[in-house]
This record gives sequence, structure tokens and C-alpha cells, in this order.
Amino acid sequence: MEERTTMQVFNDPLYGPIEMHPLLVTIIDTPEFQRLRNIKQLGGGYFVFPGAYHNCFEHSISVAHLAGQLVKSLKAHHGLNIITEQEELCVQIAGLCRDLGHGPFSHAFEEFMKKVKPKWKHEEQSVKMFKDLIGKHNIKEKMVNEGLEEKHLKLIEALINPSNKDIQQDEPYLQQIVANPRTGIDVDKMDCLIRDCHYLGMKYNFSPERYMKFARVCTNEKGEKQICMLDKEASNIYELFHIHNLLHHKAYQHRDKKAAELMIVDALKAAEETFQISAQVEDLQEYMTLTDDILQRIIHHQDNMDSTDSNPEDILKRIFQPGIQGVIGRFLQNNQPKEDTTDSKLKTAEKAQKIIRRIFKRDFYKFVGGKILEPENVRQLENAESQREMLREWLDQIMEYKPLPLNADDFEVVLIKFNYGMKRKNPNDVLRFYKEDNPDQPIQLPEDEVSYLLPQKLEETKGMLFYKGDDVFVEELAKEYIEVFWTNMMEDSKAKWLSEIFPFARNQHELKDFMVKNSFL
Repeated sequence: MEERTTMQVFNDPLYGPIEMHPLLVTIIDTPEFQRLRNIKQLGGGYFVFPGAYHNCFEHSISVAHLAGQLVKSLKAHHGLNIITEQEELCVQIAGLCRDLGHGPFSHAFEEFMKKVKPKWKHEEQSVKMFKDLIGKHNIKEKMVNEGLEEKHLKLIEALINPSNKDIQQDEPYLQQIVANPRTGIDVDKMDCLIRDCHYLGMKYNFSPERYMKFARVCTNEKGEKQICMLDKEASNIYELFHIHNLLHHKAYQHRDKKAAELMIVDALKAAEETFQISAQVEDLQEYMTLTDDILQRIIHHQDNMDSTDSNPEDILKRIFQPGIQGVIGRFLQNNQPKEDTTDSKLKTAEKAQKIIRRIFKRDFYKFVGGKILEPENVRQLENAESQREMLREWLDQIMEYKPLPLNADDFEVVLIKFNYGMKRKNPNDVLRFYKEDNPDQPIQLPEDEVSYLLPQKLEETKGMLFYKGDDVFVEELAKEYIEVFWTNMMEDSKAKWLSEIFPFARNQHELKDFMVKNSFL
């Protein structure tokens, strides 16, 4: 790899010319980082929004840039000693490498992994990829030349994956730059939101430049150092939360995008037996090949098998291959019939291919209906088994009037949480500001200094129901009975909650009878 010794300029559509440290450029030029060119930032969104073709590659470069800008601003306010040159480089490296672990179609791959390996997290995968990357390309030696020690490598890992409680840092405000678990305001989120807006053609009013300009480190009431903002910039901060909420409503959870990503997850699940996709996350070399082109690989899988089998030269090579690998060799070694899993793998691969062909034709799963719900009213129904039970009960009700063979596996329930980036918390409860005349004293702004127009409820849940089949009659029938489904959902949620209070009930139906008689429903 060519030695980088000078700053390199990248031209970004959002920030213009940005300079990158030669060590960062060395990381960018590795195959591990270049892989991010082939992973869409918005997952399945490109099937719905033609402009959403941006990738994790340019996002990651920009996060490193913004992280560097924020560090420079903090040093300008507090002096050069607040953050060392080595720590500044660590923050930028962490911003650059935070998304190394993303799989195909970004967050859609995480949904797939939740179903097959629930404990897998892309941040942990990013740390593994980073450690492998610096070892393979002599980058660790270059880091040492820049004055980075083992403690700095631990710092980078902590900044990439803040949820790792085993790594504690003396300066917690460093962990509020790239991925901020305290307030949810960080450069990763900033670039995500404004870049997505840019490529989706949506307007935004948040200014990252103003955030950088007025950010300071203050010591809060608990004695902890925290990044705070000038009180006059409160509206800019709340604009970021507003964009987060708006993008989730208009784009991230758009019904067609959601349908496309459900299909991607189903296709990966169906292809799992043949391709062993989830196993590839353990082998970093194999994981390097997992990008958005996985759908093309799956859909052309049988074509490759057919072309090989139909080639006479290939067939002869396979027959007369020396040793037990050849057909004759295998026969001589053991002529007893073995259980053949080929048919099973072909069937699951064909199922995956059928789903992918539908995606490419934009024949998405059909949206049956949606409803805004109180989060507390459906919290008991967030697991897959509860949703499956609810679907079966609803379809049984329909079949009492319409004797059709309806199957719960043909439907998918999606519960989406909308909030301002802090779940049910009010951002104002964790944000801290400072006033011009006392810049070192953090304060919590009272409501009358922010706005009386801020929402009183900070989280809501939207229920979505999708039909996976292609029977138009079943689709219309589901839409006809959709309100019964939502009513059942509310009743089932109450029943599960009350079952904890009235454990004597032998089953859900007995509990419902009890609830109706005693006016709980």
C-alpha cells in the first residue's frame, strides 16, 4: 500500500472540500473500508426513493470530518490541552470506522440477524473489523508513528461501540462526539439526517456548523464533563430532533420501504440454508463479501449450477478428478446412499429467488393497513410469538364468516416506534446549555425559554400489517377486517398485561371472559 504523508482533500456534496489526515486516508484505501461503497445507507430505501443511492462509504468519511471539526472547535474554546493530538486522531478514526461492521442493506441486515443471531450488533462487528484491518495492512505501525499507544486503541474501540461497558474513559465528553449515548446528539446522527434529507430531496434547517461553533465542555451537577450548547442555539438543537422524527415518518418507515426490507429479510432467511449468511459474520474474510450484491448472488445461484452441470468438460473433470473428490472416487469410498440435502437447499434457494424477483419488479408485500397506537397499549405484543398468536386469532374470526384457508405466515405485523431520538425521554431533560455571561456553568433550560409548542407526548407506536401473498381476494378481505385486527391487538395487549395481575386464568380466552364481566374491556 502506498505510503500517505500529506493531507488529502475530498469533495463532499454537503460540506465542500474536506481535508483528511494521511492515516485516515490509509484506512480509507483498504478493501475493508472500500467495501462500504457497496452498502446503501438507506437499506431498501433505494427501491422506493430513486435519489437514495448514497452509501455508507461517503457517510463514514463525513462523520470523520465532522468529528474533527467538533474537536477543533472545543480546543479553540478551551485551549489545545483539553484534547491531545492523539485523542483528536482517535475520535476521527472512530468516526471513520463506526460503520465498518454494517451488513448488506445496512440496518435491514440487522433485522435479519435479530432473527437468526439476536445478540449480534453491527457496532461490535465494526470493532472486530477495525482490529483486523489495522493488523493486516501495517496500519498499527503507522498509528504508533503518530504517537498512538494501546490505550488509544482502547479509546477508539470505546468510541465505535459506546455500549461496551468494559471500556471506561477518563474523559466522558470524548464519547459524546461520534456516538452520544447521553443526549443522542452526535456527528454520526447529524450527517445521517442531513445527508438522507439531501438525497431524498427533503428540506432541513439544522446547521451542523452552528453546533460546532457554539459547543463547549462544561461540568454538570454530577461532576461529569458534558458537551453543552449556547442557550440561544436551542432552536437549532430541537430542529435536529424534529428532522429525526420527520424522516422516520416520511422515509425510514415509509410503507413501501418497510415492505421492501421485510422482503429482503425474508429472502436472506430463505437463503440461509444454502449460503450460510449468518455464519459469515464470524469469518471476517467471508464477511468482506457480504454487500448489497448478495441479492444478485442469490438470484443467479441456480444459473451457475446449471451452467456448470451442463458443460461436458466440467462433468468429465468432476468424474475423473483424482482422490475421493471425484465422482468415481466417492463411489469407491462409500457406495451406500446418504441423505441428500440438495433438494431442501434448492427449495429454500428458489423461495429466496422468488422473493428477490418480486423486489426487483417492485411487487412488494401489500400494505393492508396502519394505525397510530399508544406505546403502553401494545408493549406486551412486541415479540414475534405474541404477534403470531394475535394473527391466528384474527384469521380464525374471519374464517367464521369466510371459509377460506388463511395462513398467519402470509401476514407480517410491524410495530414501529416514533420518537425524538431519546425514546420516551424529553430531550430537554438530558440536554445542558450555557449562557454567554457564564459559559462554564451548564444549565437546563426551562420550558418557557425553549418553546410552548414542543410536543407533550414524545413517543408513539405505529402498527403496520402486510400481506405477503398474491391473492387479491385475500388482500381485499384483510383490508375489510383490518379494524377488527386493531381492536384485537388492543384487547390482547390488555389481556397479557392483566394476566400478570390475575395469574389464575388458565388461558387468554378465560381471562378475556373475566375481563368483560368485570368491565376491564
